[in-house]
Amino acid sequence: MSLFIYIQIWDIYLIKNFNGQTILTESETFSVMDQKSYVKELDTSKLSPGDYVFGAELIYPDGVAVASQQFKVKEKG
Repeated sequence: MSLFIYIQIWDIYLIKNFNGQTILTESETFSVMDQKSYVKELDTSKLSPGDYVFGAELIYPDGVAVASQQFKVKEKG
């Protein structure tokens, strides 16, 4: 007999500029049994050209995991 244990995860996504302003925030919750892989798309079409940081924070029953990545928005052309 196998025992399947799901845990609840709260995921917070954000985009900040280099002035410390939070430009976009989204969050969601989901259940995970072993591991989960997915692609998260955020609407960046209204961002002005410049440098930004994307951050993700996963909160789960026994801890927190964080990740971030810098990116640049360039003018069309």
